[in-house]
Amino acid sequence: MINTTNRFLAVMLIALLFIACDTQHHHEGAHVHGIGVVDIAVENDREFGLVFRIPAINVYGFGYEPTSPEDIQTRDTALTLLRENSDQFVQVPAGCQLSDSNVSIIGMDDEHQQEHADEHSDHSEDHAEGGHSEVEGTYTYQCAESIQGARLTLKFGQVFPDVKKLEVRILGERQDRTTIEGPTGDVEL
Repeated sequence: MINTTNRFLAVMLIALLFIACDTQHHHEGAHVHGIGVVDIAVENDREFGLVFRIPAINVYGFGYEPTSPEDIQTRDTALTLLRENSDQFVQVPAGCQLSDSNVSIIGMDDEHQQEHADEHSDHSEDHAEGGHSEVEGTYTYQCAESIQGARLTLKFGQVFPDVKKLEVRILGERQDRTTIEGPTGDVEL
């Protein structure tokens, strides 16, 4: 059991590294709101993890550090939804249960934000206010039955309408990559 857990954690770490590399690549190029990255790590036929990273502006409407009570409540409501109601934006195969989750906000350093603002001074007010933070979530699922060949439905765009596109990678014995454009889409585990 320990070896299985260690292998699964290693696959999840690899997924996080892929996201980090993709995020660095996106920030070196043009910043594009509306696009999220989802990595799904399948360890065995009864366990998988999902890691996503989506621009904060597409989750709760802004990417800067909130200071007003209204902005703080808006951000906290969206983060609570992500932490406590994953079934609203991820439909897992029958018999799978969420066993662990973590949601956090990932920001960019002030120097990079200023460089980006200078490059894109004609962008919206959200850019000028440092609208570059991202929401990152990590979910682990345990399944009662084999998930080999099962379908997973991602519904981020239904819950967060400003999420227009997801770049999805499947990591594990079977490697795959797909793009979901629109509010929902299925991937095979």
